[in-house]
Amino acid sequence: MNREELTKLPGRPEEQAWLRERLEMLTVREGIALDAALQRHPAQDSTEAVSLLTSLDGYEVLGGIQSYEDLGLYYLEENDTRLLALRDYIDLDKLGRQYEAQHPGLFVGGCYVVYPEREQPEVYDGIALPEPDYSWSLRLKLASSAVPDGVWLALPDYNDIMDVRPGEIQLALDALGVQTIRGCTLLEARCSLPGITGLEDAYAGRLEDLIYDGQNLGFILQEQNQGQKDFLQTYLWALEHEGCTTLPAALEVAQHLNRYHVVYTDQLQDVAKAELRSAGSTLDTAVAGCFNLEQYGLDLLRNKGYTQTADGRAYILGPHAQIRAPMQMQQM
Repeated sequence: MNREELTKLPGRPEEQAWLRERLEMLTVREGIALDAALQRHPAQDSTEAVSLLTSLDGYEVLGGIQSYEDLGLYYLEENDTRLLALRDYIDLDKLGRQYEAQHPGLFVGGCYVVYPEREQPEVYDGIALPEPDYSWSLRLKLASSAVPDGVWLALPDYNDIMDVRPGEIQLALDALGVQTIRGCTLLEARCSLPGITGLEDAYAGRLEDLIYDGQNLGFILQEQNQGQKDFLQTYLWALEHEGCTTLPAALEVAQHLNRYHVVYTDQLQDVAKAELRSAGSTLDTAVAGCFNLEQYGLDLLRNKGYTQTADGRAYILGPHAQIRAPMQMQQM
């Protein structure tokens, strides 16, 4: 089975549309992983195909490995670099086959693809299609004179900054037949964040700057701002609050996310009660049953500059509000 056949599998129209869109942006690395996955377990219908494509990150792609000797050398590089000087005395082919036995996989596209250690759970139940994926920041379609139709890569690429095995960027460069990014032309750029468009014009002639900013945003998304609680949802609400449409602005919001304060809609009564306590007021039983705590909490937030999010799930106060929220609001 090849990847083009995935969109022709039996299934619901919305699944097939999802597959077409996802395959259209498939990166070089993802394509190699997909080819290995399909050889391992060919999809029988579009439900299985969606689940497979959503699980590609479970397949480790070791670039630049085309033989068991390469795999044996990779083992030495990863486990005992002192023995590299003695590699002429080591049966690298045998060592590579031992590695394969411990880490089953397949040679595909000039790489060795390691299968997931354990069978992955089905991530798609055949009902609700996968939610937007924020594990990446940018997808860039780059072309070269040798490959004018271009190939895709996704950021962030940790391999590129850690100088280890080829990752998204290097695999794309290899597919394009060029040595560096300077030999590439940007055909298209997509951001995982809603509202961030026009990157091709904004970064015209500045592909390296686009990759730099995409890497930084990707690290923030993957590391969740160093584990900040409710980071992603707060970040998306903050971007919406600011009407953010550019990548630099999105980075600016991420770097100052702790200045945004969020109160969930189901916390309105808590806001009201906290305000009453701070004012030294208590409600006796008769009044408590007649007091609209939710409306009072809502009015308190509005008076302090909070605005409701588009999905109605929360109220947010940005750093540019004239009145700063009181301490009890910040801690909710």
